[in-house]
Amino acid sequence: MLLFVCLPAEVQKNEVEPIFAALEMDRSKLTIGNELGSGQFGVVYKGFALGLDRDKEEPVAVKGLKSKS
Repeated sequence: MLLFVCLPAEVQKNEVEPIFAALEMDRSKLTIGNELGSGQFGVVYKGFALGLDRDKEEPVAVKGLKSKS
């Protein structure tokens, strides 16, 4: 299982726990596609991440949290 964190631009790096900062992924390398489902805390989308395995796009699941989660 791979875990990457894509934080909103307004979150400063010094606000992030060190363990999550090491897992942060550049949002420009992420393409978000169709919605796969939703639940109490957020929505899950099909996405593609560039650069996880060389220069190929890999399918990933992208979870967007609801604002009050």
